Amino acid sequence: MYTQKTLIMLVIGLSLALLVLACVGWLLELRAIPEPVVYFSDEFQSLDNWTVIDTTWLTEFSERQGVAALSRHLYVAPNIHRDIQLEESPPDNVVWHFSTRIDSFTEEAFTLGGIYFPTESVVIVMDRKGKIGVAGNIFEIPKYTSTRRHVISKEKWHEVYVHINNSDKAINIYLDNAIVYRGEWNSPSYPVKELRLGTVWLKGAGEYGAPTSVYYDQVSIANEGILPRPTLASYIRSLLNG
Repeated sequence: MYTQKTLIMLVIGLSLALLVLACVGWLLELRAIPEPVVYFSDEFQSLDNWTVIDTTWLTEFSERQGVAALSRHLYVAPNIHRDIQLEESPPDNVVWHFSTRIDSFTEEAFTLGGIYFPTESVVIVMDRKGKIGVAGNIFEIPKYTSTRRHVISKEKWHEVYVHINNSDKAINIYLDNAIVYRGEWNSPSYPVKELRLGTVWLKGAGEYGAPTSVYYDQVSIANEGILPRPTLASYIRSLLNG
């Protein structure tokens, strides 16, 4: 018959064994991450290559150098957009990254931007609670993340990564260092045709409004090597969450 001390030692030994296995799995996952390959990048040292609607270029803002500032003045849909013609782009896995600071917008939600492919588009949205989500068209009800721990805080810079994985038919969204959304993706993501930051739609199923004070610092298209590296803690949480 086991004594209390023996049971405690067994629990500790089992916990340590599981921790070691988790560490091994985490290290293997880190080793499997490819080297970053950037296919397109713009740090907004100017807006010369963008079509600009109610957007101002700032040489410096909030400790950032070169910022696109969107604010509704003359038009109802402030945004910047441009065609993308990449000499090389990944057919199976593509990551769209941008840095943004959201100070204010109208209505109940707002489109952060969109990436366009030949037959489909992915539009990233946020609601008044700071939850990030995704929608495919103006009539589609947006799908928001369910997490309350990782949301967009106003007047703070955030990094957004959209990972479209054709191999696994999946789309994942990262906010800063955490993955906050997992969904299905069943359309080709090659080649990238256009990028848009700011207003994509107004009203519609998501009750989208317009930016009155929104900023972008950088945008890029790359492989999955630019995704945030998982920490041991986040890797263990992903295992526990299945």
